[in-house]
Formats: sequence, structure tokens, C-alpha cells
Amino acid sequence: MVEVSLKLIIHEAGATAMCVVSDGPSVHLTMMKELGTNLNPENLTTSFLHPSDPNIWVQVLLDVAHMLKLMRNSLSSEKIILSPNGAVQ
Repeated sequence: MVEVSLKLIIHEAGATAMCVVSDGPSVHLTMMKELGTNLNPENLTTSFLHPSDPNIWVQVLLDVAHMLKLMRNSLSSEKIILSPNGAVQ
């Protein structure tokens, strides 16, 4: 659906999408992976080739405000979050 939107709707209207922003649900992360990105810090790839123009790289971003909200809600409900550096309470 994103490829169709970038190619048929946005590009044919004369605009160029340079970035896709998501609020982070698993379906969006799966979409980003299907487009060719990898958000694993050990193999980070945050862009994919534009389907209408192979000279353009489209960046993917997770919306910071939503990510902070998810962390706040998780900490509120779980009371602890485990990180590589220890527990966050």
C-alpha cells in the first residue's frame, strides 16, 4: 500500500515523498521491513529506494512523541523496564 501511494498517488501528482513516519505498531514495523529497512541497531538500514525513482532514497522514522508515550505507558503498567544497562523503574 505504501509503494502504491508513493508511486501512483504522490509521485504522479508531481510531489516526491522523502520520508515515511510511523507511530510504531507492529504492522508498521513489518511494513518498514517489507520495504527493505531494518531497525535492528546491529544492522540498521533506515531507508529504501523510491518505487518511482531509483535515484531517491525514502527515509523511515518512528515518531518520537509516540515512542515516548509507549515507554511511559509501559513503565506505568509494568513498573519496570529491562534494558542492557539494567532495570528502569
